[in-house]
Amino acid sequence: MSDFPRTAVLSLVCTLAACPRDAGPTDTPELGTTPIAEVEGGGAELAIVAVPQTPASETSQWLFEPGGRHLASTELGDCTVWDIETGRLIRSLELTDPPPPACANWLPGTTLSELQRDTSADGTLMVGNMSRGVEILASTGASLRTLPCPICETAQAVTWSASGHQIAFLSTEPLTLTILDADSGQHRSQVIAQRGVLEDFGLAWVLDGPLIVLSELGEPTDCNDYADNCDYDDNGEPLPRQPSMRRAVLDSGSGLVEIDLGIDQGYVDIDLDPEGQWMFWTHDQGERRSGTTSWLTFVGVGNRTSGLGWEHYEEYEDYSGSMDRTGEWRVDGATHWVVSIRYEAYEAGLEGLDWETTLTSPPLGRRMGEVIRLEDPLDSEVEAELFGFAGDALRFSGQLCMEEEACTPFGPVLPADCTILDIASGHGTELLDCGGRVHLRKSAGMTALPLDANATFWWWSRSGALALHDGDTFLVVDALTGRIGLQRTDVDGVLDGKLGTELDRLVLLGEFQRPGRAAPELGFEVLDLASLAITASQPDAAPMEVAFSPTGDRLAVLETDRIRVIELPSGKAVTSWEVQSIDQLAFRQDGKVVYVGTEMPEAGFDAATGQPVDDPLLFATITEAIENGGEPDPSWRWIMHDEFRELMRTIDGRTLEFRGDEARLPDTGQYSGSPPGPELAFRVGDNSWAVPEFDGKQLEEWLRRPDLVELFMTGQTIAKPTITTGELDGLRARVATETRKP
Repeated sequence: MSDFPRTAVLSLVCTLAACPRDAGPTDTPELGTTPIAEVEGGGAELAIVAVPQTPASETSQWLFEPGGRHLASTELGDCTVWDIETGRLIRSLELTDPPPPACANWLPGTTLSELQRDTSADGTLMVGNMSRGVEILASTGASLRTLPCPICETAQAVTWSASGHQIAFLSTEPLTLTILDADSGQHRSQVIAQRGVLEDFGLAWVLDGPLIVLSELGEPTDCNDYADNCDYDDNGEPLPRQPSMRRAVLDSGSGLVEIDLGIDQGYVDIDLDPEGQWMFWTHDQGERRSGTTSWLTFVGVGNRTSGLGWEHYEEYEDYSGSMDRTGEWRVDGATHWVVSIRYEAYEAGLEGLDWETTLTSPPLGRRMGEVIRLEDPLDSEVEAELFGFAGDALRFSGQLCMEEEACTPFGPVLPADCTILDIASGHGTELLDCGGRVHLRKSAGMTALPLDANATFWWWSRSGALALHDGDTFLVVDALTGRIGLQRTDVDGVLDGKLGTELDRLVLLGEFQRPGRAAPELGFEVLDLASLAITASQPDAAPMEVAFSPTGDRLAVLETDRIRVIELPSGKAVTSWEVQSIDQLAFRQDGKVVYVGTEMPEAGFDAATGQPVDDPLLFATITEAIENGGEPDPSWRWIMHDEFRELMRTIDGRTLEFRGDEARLPDTGQYSGSPPGPELAFRVGDNSWAVPEFDGKQLEEWLRRPDLVELFMTGQTIAKPTITTGELDGLRARVATETRKP
């Protein structure tokens, strides 16, 4: 037995790092108006709370708080509350039975016609005959008086005021609004300038006064057959397009106020809150063979301004092509999640193939790149397999096929009768199947190994050693030189113990000859792949599975219905306990707990005492993540949900979210790289009804963590962000100053 020439083995960490190269809502906190605090801190520590932002969109489910400051909706599954003025989501309340007050007692939206009043606000007066003046009736129907108002006799819409005894009349020839006092008989009229041919109208008296909504037809224009939604004549020719413009007019008491609704694409239904302080509607516009743009518009009546509203463009899938992501966990000298990303053009074929990988051990984060890009994707097809990460690029192999042309291979050029089995991370050594035998290739060198390629399993270690076993022969090879350092025929099985290849260790099973014994004995051995020495052994043991502690000083052994934890290298027992119905185990990332389960962590035991760990919330979180599409890695340290680019760690259930090579903790908003956008807002303090007043950029000093990915992947505790009262005063003053700048 001989040692490897260690000077030839590269450090993986160095290589991958490219070296050397139900209380009610409280008042919204006011922004500070004092100068920036001279003292950079001081005062009590206040929590910075991230509040995920999702736009309110299902207007039919909206409920409005009396006073019109907030709206609630069940469209997100819970009872979610938004602040209308800022447009920010405040909080979500669990939808219980009975529902929270916001979703039980607040009132739904209404329409202009439903806000029209047939009687006075106090219910005592009505309008009677209008053929010769305006007859005022009592609630009993008795005639009280007839008031002169010639223009009111032609009114086509009538409504009583929100308070008092005033009446609004809308006449259309000419378009005129008249206000009549039912007690004194005084009246005033105002002509409303028209912008087109009157098509439709509505009238109601809202909180700020009479509100009119008009629909007017503009001048006909040619309709572009391709760009617009056209109507056609019997010959299939597009008819002229006549826009239908919508606007609102408010009588504020001191004159008419125009509210341009910005609608010129046909009739839309406009809704209001129960007090008529806000108008809102949705509409969309499609573009042929492209997509549809949808809008939610939320307009304040009077001097009110709203932060609600959105614009969303959705491409037609039939015309926009598609993207397909396929990912898997790999352990090949590094532990990483690797993804192939295919881009298909509409009715053309493959546009390109990209790769993306997340290296969790060593904790190097995201890398990404391009496999192939086609200028003319017509009738193209590509096959590709992604392998290990070497240097700054992912290694891959495949072929590009064009119709009526020969397929062009890309990736490593292989000898005849050879296919790739694997490529290692860190150094890019290739494992090949050549004529049914295993070969190792590095640079131009090829080494044939005495193994059956169809029966061989292999393990890449962190240091560069490669272990292989085909059932008959066990080998340890220097992956850089191809030199065989160890060859044995007495190994029946090999266990990697979840983390063994990171620690340069494997567990060998079999009947081994021991010094002083006449015959071989059943048991297991711990093999150090760097020195090729047996560092520990256990006779009379037949483990079903094992797990190495990340600290390397212990080994957990599963034997049918019992787990034993032993010290390494002494083999001294630490503790043991009984288990049932499990077939896998792994140490928690910090080495203090042993997880057990069938295909994922389902329970935990203290690694020092064997006592159950009472953390049902964590295991429920792990189970939910996997059931919702997350993929656990072989070490049970990570769960990747590729659809959302989210990596969960099983040590505490926290999640890291990736956007490109940037990362963020969604639960706190802490980030590396660029700050979060409008999808996260932040409030300060423990008042869960306070409107989130800051964005990620404003809180950069408290949220940005350049070392976030490394801290997360090494399992370290990441303290949640806080701000002192002194810092908060300074921040509010700075934000107020920036807001006032022209």
